[in-house]
Amino acid sequence: MGLWDVVKDQFLDVIEYEDESNKLIVTKFRRESGNDELKQGSKVIVRESQCAVFLKGGQLADILMPGTYSLNTENFPVLTKLQAFPYLFVSPVIADLYFVSTRQFVDNQWETKNPIIKRDKGNRDDL
Repeated sequence: MGLWDVVKDQFLDVIEYEDESNKLIVTKFRRESGNDELKQGSKVIVRESQCAVFLKGGQLADILMPGTYSLNTENFPVLTKLQAFPYLFVSPVIADLYFVSTRQFVDNQWETKNPIIKRDKGNRDDL
């Protein structure tokens, strides 16, 4: 990660997710640079047929329905990087954002690696 990536990560984000495949149920917000810190005041755009789950400090902070929101993460650009010096510049302020599809999945093929065996209660001969 170069100097420009470090500087670029200090700007506020406009976060949104659009599922091109229409098969994904849940996805976590991840930045291309690998620095997934959510900044104070970043905008979140939640589309129709989605909701977003906002976690702060490992606890559920909010469920965002379709619309535009500003995040309250207490993770301030530049200032948080300076406060993270004792932690090798990894912010101790943890916030996560998950996008959840609320649309109905029709004709979806659910598969498991191994078959699930379910015993029929009506057939008692093999017990």
